[in-house]
Amino acid sequence: MTSGNPMPDTSELPDCPVCSGRFDLVYDRFRQKVYVCIDCHVGLTVPDSAWEIVRQKRDHRWPSKG
Repeated sequence: MTSGNPMPDTSELPDCPVCSGRFDLVYDRFRQKVYVCIDCHVGLTVPDSAWEIVRQKRDHRWPSKG
């Protein structure tokens, strides 16, 4: 993840909780992305603010050395 683009690629998303399939990005608008499982069509909506929380948790868990 880069600081200029807080959204990860789909490889950072977990597997589908229903069928363990892969999510595909189907909607990409300002401050929101929607992913759908390519196998069972379960949807996942992710606001941009969620990725900021992920970044903060990672920074807290693994503080940078410097």
